[in-house]
Amino acid sequence: MTTLTTQNPIAVAAPPAAAWAANTWIAVSRAGAALQAWGLHRKERAELIGRESEANRLRHVAQGFMSSDPHFAADLFAAADRHERTD
Repeated sequence: MTTLTTQNPIAVAAPPAAAWAANTWIAVSRAGAALQAWGLHRKERAELIGRESEANRLRHVAQGFMSSDPHFAADLFAAADRHERTD
């Protein structure tokens, strides 16, 4: 004959601070994700502004070549446009 002993576990309530800790963790995680997204947006915007200012400086240089070498100036203008649109 075989004997089998089983036990019924007692239900244990979660500590009161557990829900607060979980909610706080979720809030901190969401805030961190939002800050990271904001930082990436700032970085992309800074790079875009940097490309725009570099392209404008190149256009200014190209304007100086318009009277002496218009073909070279046109190439510089085209390069400035490409640089500005580079992702």
